[in-house]
Amino acid sequence: MYFYNGDQTHNVLCNVCFILAYLLLLNTRLWDDLHLNNHLSFKIS
Repeated sequence: MYFYNGDQTHNVLCNVCFILAYLLLLNTRLWDDLHLNNHLSFKIS
């Protein structure tokens, strides 16, 4: 029972880490897009 719970916790932690990494990657891309858009708008104006 103890080992089973340990494996479950390990799987949950792996899933959480994977999701966090995925969200971080998405946020980085979004910030890059916003950064580029700001630069373009500044250059235009």
